[in-house]
Amino acid sequence: MAEAAVRHIDDAGSLLDRSAVPRWLMRSILAGASIYFLSAFFATLVLYIDRPHVFLTFAAPQLPLVAVMVLGAIAVLKPRRGVARVALLFLLTLPVGWIAIAVIGLNERLPAGAYWTLPASFRLVLLAWLGVEFWIGILALLRASQDDLALVEEPRIVPALIGAPPALSEIAAGRRGATIVFGLALFFSAFGVLQAFALVASPDITWQRAIEVCGAPDTATRDCFDQNSQAELFGQFIVWPLGFVASIWLSRWLLVRARRRTLRSAAEAMAADDTTAPILFLRAFQNDQVQLDAQASTPIRWLIGRTRSGHSLDHILVEEFAAYGPTVALGRPNEETPPFGVWRTYLRDASDAAWQGEVARLAELARAIVMVADDGKGVAWELEHIGQAGHCHKTIFLAPPQQADAEVNARLWSSVGEATGLSRELRQVSESRPVLAMFLDQSGNLRLATSERFAASDYLVALRWFFEDRRLSPSHPTVALPG
Repeated sequence: MAEAAVRHIDDAGSLLDRSAVPRWLMRSILAGASIYFLSAFFATLVLYIDRPHVFLTFAAPQLPLVAVMVLGAIAVLKPRRGVARVALLFLLTLPVGWIAIAVIGLNERLPAGAYWTLPASFRLVLLAWLGVEFWIGILALLRASQDDLALVEEPRIVPALIGAPPALSEIAAGRRGATIVFGLALFFSAFGVLQAFALVASPDITWQRAIEVCGAPDTATRDCFDQNSQAELFGQFIVWPLGFVASIWLSRWLLVRARRRTLRSAAEAMAADDTTAPILFLRAFQNDQVQLDAQASTPIRWLIGRTRSGHSLDHILVEEFAAYGPTVALGRPNEETPPFGVWRTYLRDASDAAWQGEVARLAELARAIVMVADDGKGVAWELEHIGQAGHCHKTIFLAPPQQADAEVNARLWSSVGEATGLSRELRQVSESRPVLAMFLDQSGNLRLATSERFAASDYLVALRWFFEDRRLSPSHPTVALPG
């Protein structure tokens, strides 16, 4: 045992949560800009087909704008690259720009002291709120270490640009349908962002209508304004804000459906793949899918649904790590309908000898093992078997969210160390924070991931750390899986 390393994995997990808004906003802005550019491009091409110079006058300034949006979107999805750091610095100016434009525009339409500055203030507050969330995420990416950035950047850039999980690149059946639904979700997301910008960027109908009916501000009366502007006020305070929320909610609803289609297709592909070395998922039957906390700390993060892989470890393994091979698990005895998630194998014989033999067989074949530890009898046997069979080198041990309390967590890892033969290594580490994950690196050194949150994003980055450290190639080694 050369050394042990402790990593506060909730730093990367929090970074993943805080960067959710910039990722969503840049995807949506890019989609909206692309839709606008393509529609205007073809319209201009048709109208000015006989006057190429007019067409080029339109296209020339538009292409750099779309290119900047593409670079910005890639920068928040792949923030570790050198050019991405420059792009992130540029993105910091975007909220300043759009708020400044809004203030200037409103100042031109709304004289100081005008009665209708209240709707304008409401619009600015909404836009400023989005700007602050955007700043928080971009600043977090700029201040993060390279190690944390490596854990939060997206492994597949093309699926990430439409809000899809990496598993979309790994499926064949159902990919087209899922991609279409992801595209629709992105369209409504872009429309929602347009609604937010329209709250400020569009002409102030209320003010203009009041001027037409009641005259100039110095001669108009408040009663006249009240009597003639109710419909416009309803639109500004009710229709547009609800349109923004409804568009984002519909986008989220479509994303959930698209992810379920992708997850189902990936799970079916796993079930059909009997030649690839699997990833073995071990956990207690009473915590079959290992439900996780999404930790959506702000309303906008809740609205856009930060946790892409749902709220279970089961789904994270399928959506995020399908490229490394099929994830398999032993199904609960007498279960009539398999849960929606990883491929489960069921045994006719429910005796201890039968399931223990199957676990031993799968553990030997597996290229990686994901073990959720607890104090159950079955899990205790699995831990002991992993240690005795020499499988610790390819296993990541995870504490369930219920074991986040410091004292309970310490007892859990003490029992894990005794069962696997890693007690000596664990005793060498002095760490007061709860441990979320533990594994041995390529050189046999102990690696501990600590967390105060035990959020879904923390589990995701802990698994990414494990797979990256093991240097497991997405190209699948093949084995003959006996029936």
